[in-house]
Formats: sequence, structure tokens, C-alpha cells
Amino acid sequence: MTLQKFEKDNKVLQAMLKHTEVCEQKAPEVPNFQVIKKIESAYSRKMEEFERSIFGKDKKVAELLFEVAKLKEELHLARETHASVLKDRNCNRMGAAEAFQEFQSAVPMQGGAIGEPGERKSSSEKNGSVRGRALIKETKMPEINEQSWRSKKK
Repeated sequence: MTLQKFEKDNKVLQAMLKHTEVCEQKAPEVPNFQVIKKIESAYSRKMEEFERSIFGKDKKVAELLFEVAKLKEELHLARETHASVLKDRNCNRMGAAEAFQEFQSAVPMQGGAIGEPGERKSSSEKNGSVRGRALIKETKMPEINEQSWRSKKK
């Protein structure tokens, strides 16, 4: 829109310049230098404004393209970071699942205590109640109802 306006003003100024040249040719003995200078200065001002607007727009476009490229790079880095965080979370989940499976294989299902071979157990540990339950509560495992366990065993 502004480009068309400048082109229109440019055409008008050129027409005015030609008109003054024609008037000057008809009456060479009385040249009106002030009118010519005004027209030329107005024309040169309009052309300078036009050039500034074009160069300014190009500069703005270049700045915007630079900002877009910078934002794209930041987005790419954010996506990579997000993917690595998800990968770490999945690895941690797998580690937790493996630890849970290891725990299940290490804990006897009869409710007995976990101990090293040859380690002495107290009478309460032999029954499996104290140490086994404490270990289960520490790992936040769901408690098994003895009645439901016995019904499944039969």
C-alpha cells in the first residue's frame, strides 16, 4: 500500500517537473527558480523517504528472520531436552520395575524374613512377621491380606 502511494507521488512530482520545464521553455527569459527548487527538493525528499522505507523494511525483515531462526533453534533444543528428560524418566521407571522384580524374587511369599545364609534369626524373624513387614512397609508395597492369601493358596 505505501509502495503504491510513493509511486503515485513520484509520478505526480515528475509530471510537475516536466510542467515546469515546459513553462521554462516557453518563457526562458523569466525562469522561476524557486518553484523548480521546491519541486526538486520535494521529489528528492520523497525518494529518500521511499528508499529509507524500503531499506528499513528489508532490515526489519532480516531482523525478523534472524529472530525466527533463533526461536527455531531454541525450540529444537527444548525438544531435545524434553526427549532426553522423557528418556531418563523411562530409564528410571525401568530401573524401578527391575528393582521391584528383584525385590519380589528376593522376598519369600510365605512371609519369611530375608536374611543372608548362615545368619542367625530371632524367634520373631523366624516367624517372618517383624522384619518382613518392616521391609514391605519401607518399599511401600501393598500389604497382603492373610485371608486372601490363604484363599489363593488353597
